[in-house]
Amino acid sequence: MIKKQAENGDITRDPPLLYYIQGLRTGLRPNGQTFIYLLKALVSGKNVNEGEEVHASVVRTGFASSEFVSGALLAFYVANGFTGKARQVFDEMPQPGLVLWTLMIRAYVCLTLPGEALELFRTMRGVGVMPDIVAVATVVSACGLLGNLGVAKTMHCFIEKSGIEVDAFVSSTLINTYGECGSLDDAYRFFRETAMKNVVR
Repeated sequence: MIKKQAENGDITRDPPLLYYIQGLRTGLRPNGQTFIYLLKALVSGKNVNEGEEVHASVVRTGFASSEFVSGALLAFYVANGFTGKARQVFDEMPQPGLVLWTLMIRAYVCLTLPGEALELFRTMRGVGVMPDIVAVATVVSACGLLGNLGVAKTMHCFIEKSGIEVDAFVSSTLINTYGECGSLDDAYRFFRETAMKNVVR
């Protein structure tokens, strides 16, 4: 039932937390998916207090160490504007994986906090976590928001040296970032380089 509510986004009739509590009373033991769908359903209704109750239940049942459950919690808090709580969820993970790092970085980008996003990316690299295409595109977007050409070029250099294959989305984001940093020359140069590579392929 909770899964159905999460997928439909309709929680007006019966609160999903009520189903969860009723399930506990009948001996139901929640698993990771239970919490993921429950939090997804609560996001639809902007039920912050109920979300915090679920968070407490996650901790009590030992699922706070789950990457996917923590990701759902983080997404719930970000969707409701509680960036501090989202960061708390992130910081409480002993060894956050790439998905969680990317979610938190993206949260800062969406909230127009590029400095925090880039600082978190530097921390991520410092602990040896390698970004994928999604993470790279997110960080490049942060460079554009910051409007610092030097930072954008440093990130571009990192991408080239890392060996990460740049797809059309990352290429487009880099071009936009150079434009946002006021360097149409760099934007055009990269556009030409990308076009030439595609011709060669």
